Amino acid sequence: MILSNNIKGFLWGTGSILVGAVVIFIGDNILGIRLELFKNVAATFGDPRWFIDLTLIPIIAGFIVSAIYGLGGKILCMIAALLARIFSYWELSTLTGVPDGYSLLPLGFWGFPVIVTMELAMAGGFLGEILIKKIYGRRPDHVKYKKQDVKESTTPPPGTE
Repeated sequence: MILSNNIKGFLWGTGSILVGAVVIFIGDNILGIRLELFKNVAATFGDPRWFIDLTLIPIIAGFIVSAIYGLGGKILCMIAALLARIFSYWELSTLTGVPDGYSLLPLGFWGFPVIVTMELAMAGGFLGEILIKKIYGRRPDHVKYKKQDVKESTTPPPGTE
């Protein structure tokens, strides 16, 4: 069965979003940090693993999404980060519950780690587009512009008659 280009693009995009979300979720589990939980200021923000989970993990996930999808991957990176954060919040609020001594961030305060994660995932996607696909920077004119066949027009330009 031959798939059309639109379906292939959709499948590659969906797959790259899911891979990015899984990378963020695995990063959360490896570090043992949940951005949705709050204990106190020193325990939450003083832990360097919290900062790494907020910054480095989304950049890596964004880079991977962009490397898989290619041009336009930086937009899909934000969706992957949002899906990972939504799933993590839902998991803590319904499936596993909140550990003793911690509280689940209210949705208003939860927006900070979500927005920062999405922005840094997009930065990783931008880096992925640059380093993997090499799409930015100066290029010679013969690479940028396709040569077009210029046909001589028999109609004179307006105002010259």
